[in-house]
Order: sequence, then structure tokens, then C-alpha cells
Amino acid sequence: MSLVVPERFCGVAGLGQGGYLAGLMAGGAREPYQVDFRNPIPLDVELVIEQTPRGIAVTHGTTVIAEGKPGTSPSRTPEMVEWSLALAARDRAEQAMPAHVGSCFSCGTRPDSLRVHAGPAGDGRFSTPYVPPAWTENEGIVSAPFVWAPLDCSSGWCLSWDPPRPRAVTGMMTLEYLRDVEPEQDHVVVADSDGPWRARTRRSWSALYTKEGTLVARSESLWVALRQPET
Repeated sequence: MSLVVPERFCGVAGLGQGGYLAGLMAGGAREPYQVDFRNPIPLDVELVIEQTPRGIAVTHGTTVIAEGKPGTSPSRTPEMVEWSLALAARDRAEQAMPAHVGSCFSCGTRPDSLRVHAGPAGDGRFSTPYVPPAWTENEGIVSAPFVWAPLDCSSGWCLSWDPPRPRAVTGMMTLEYLRDVEPEQDHVVVADSDGPWRARTRRSWSALYTKEGTLVARSESLWVALRQPET
């Protein structure tokens, strides 16, 4: 078996978006599913899916890109942010948009992005509205990559506001569905974190709610700051 991450669904720096790949790997799984990212995700090339004793591995040649397996429920769930507050939080995020995220199909500045721009809600949580476009639908529900990707990006945005604001990548992500996600419906994404960076790692959590406050999916992520060049 194989899969391809199209250039259309890139993240930052011309690489594949982690949540998108994770959603492809998880497929129709509704129980908690964990993806560990091992190497940058190449675009528009065939990636091989191999069975492993623990789950699956996605490889490019001899390089392991990511590994997936059944996971455990996220250890906590950010509480709902009201729709009006989520709108205001997104506005704050867009006024301080990091330049390096521009290419991301989920949280970038492209006209066709999902506009997942999680800004500070004022109490430690970060939030953004999310209305899955019609094209994210498959058989009446939003396809997994377009649930994983917004939760992945929101987790990252909630880490990008505190000094020293290092560039970071997702090292691990677990997502659990509580119910199916409906396309073209108003949703709210909420994210928070475990505090300041610990050396080069930091943990964050994201949740997807309907506008009325029903929890539909939640995730937990471990982020790794990239090593800074020596000066």
C-alpha cells in the first residue's frame, strides 16, 4: 500500500503538513490513534505503508517518515471558548501572523487555506473558528486529514506566542473522535499547553467543538523545538 501527500496540502517550508499525513494514516479510526513523526514529510512522492508489530510505518525509500498505532485518550481537554471570543481570538492571531506559516494549507495566508488561526482567548487558551469547507467531505462527514490538520496547527499556534518563540515541529500527535465532524458547519477549535518550554519539548492539547459546545474531537501533541544554529 502507498499514499501521497499532494503539494496542495503542504505545511510550512515546502513540506507536508503533519496533521494531514496523520489523518491519512489513521483513516477511519474513531478510537484514539497515535502518530509519531520521525522525519520531514516529502510532497508529491509515493510513500509506502508497511505493517509493523506495533501498527504501521510510512516510509520513503529507507527513511521512516512516521509511525502510527492505537493510542490512549488525551490526558486533558481544553474547555470550550464561545464563538464570539473565538472570532476575536482569530483576529488577534491574524494581526501577528508569523511569516513562516504562510504556505500552510491549514493555518497559512493562502486564499484557499482553512484559516485556522488560533489566537489568545485571554485566559491561557487559544482559539479560532473552523468551518470545514464542502470539499473536505467524504460520504457525509469531514475526512480525517481535515480534522487532524486544524487540531495540529492550533496546538502549534498556542506555543508560538511565548518567548523565545522557537521554530518547532510536531513530534507526536494523538487524536480521538467523540462523534463525526459535519462539513460546512460552524466549529470552534481550542488549544492550550503545559506551560513554558522544557529544554526543547512542550506538550499541548486541542479540542474541536460545535458552535453550540458539543465536543467532537480532541488531541494531544508533543512538540520539539528545532536546534538553533550556533553563532
